[in-house]
Amino acid sequence: MKSRRPPATPRQRKAALAFAVAVAVLGLLGWWAVKFGSTTVESPATGSTSVAGATTWPDEAALARLAEDLPTISIRPFEAAPGDARAATIARGLDWDLAERLGQVTGLRVVGSDGRDASPDRQASAGYVVGGSVQSGTSTIRVHAALADRQSGRQLWTARLEKAPGEVLDLPGEIAVKLAGALPVPVNELERRRLSSPHTRSPQAFETFMRGEAAFLARSADGNARARELFREAISIDPRFARAYAAIAMTHVEDSRPWRDKGREESLAEAGRMAEAALLIDPASRDAHWVRSYIALSERRLGDAKAAIGQALAVDPSFADAYALLAWIHILEDEPSRAVPMLRVAIRLDSADASRRAWLEGMPMADEGQRRRLGDALRELGH
Repeated sequence: MKSRRPPATPRQRKAALAFAVAVAVLGLLGWWAVKFGSTTVESPATGSTSVAGATTWPDEAALARLAEDLPTISIRPFEAAPGDARAATIARGLDWDLAERLGQVTGLRVVGSDGRDASPDRQASAGYVVGGSVQSGTSTIRVHAALADRQSGRQLWTARLEKAPGEVLDLPGEIAVKLAGALPVPVNELERRRLSSPHTRSPQAFETFMRGEAAFLARSADGNARARELFREAISIDPRFARAYAAIAMTHVEDSRPWRDKGREESLAEAGRMAEAALLIDPASRDAHWVRSYIALSERRLGDAKAAIGQALAVDPSFADAYALLAWIHILEDEPSRAVPMLRVAIRLDSADASRRAWLEGMPMADEGQRRRLGDALRELGH
């Protein structure tokens, strides 16, 4: 028997109302966009172009080769001063934000989320490492950031930045642009714009979002529910916070997993609505494209699943979860030989998360034979 939830607080009711209004407005805008126009996603990273859902499929062999050959970088967790809760939130935000921003640079691959090697044989060791520390005061946020060559230990770039609390959202973009300039990789104009563009202009919305991310990463039913509440609260503060809509979509995908107690079809339908809301605001939302691919895969629409995951990789060719999902698409296509290179890239970029999702959690839409073929593919990789 399920326990009854306590009554919503006035703050939760206010956030829920604001969220509902935001989604309703986006729904009307979405109808307008579908009826009168289409959206183009610029995607130089894989050579694919997405217009109103159509995608030129990226060269998978090239993606796998580039994952081996291109310079790699890891983001070590930024350290917060002991007892400084605000600095801890900002530090988590920098870890996540820098990894996502730098992952969109064509000539670079981001390995892992915390700088650890992605495989025991060190094939996935990052060539460069960035990290630092955060301190917050009543009127100033201080951040120290440094970039080092991992093999030699030589420091390539360092900076100390001070921002007023209201300017804290400028930090990730400013640091990402300077890091890209210090690395031996070309950065085109589109990538430079993506590096510097904030996800939201509201520090309160971003801090609320990051608390939701921490709850989501707990990978529990309670954490998932709490994360969704916080993401909704972030949207009530900033209704155009595309990343928060995509994050809500991800919580509904989690609810669709076999061990959750919510209806799978209902959860995936809500995930789809939130993903579309995210894409209406930001057509380059990698997580929203991933969600659309997962939903299509769950419904055995393999062509649509590939189109959506191609869009996710066009935005972020360092997106480990996209390679893991693409591997599953090939398994369901009965092409395990094509799954192996994609699994290898997923493991190289993030063995701690993407590969675990790919084979330990599995896919509820896969049958026993397909799971066995995935197991054979993994044994080929030595896992």
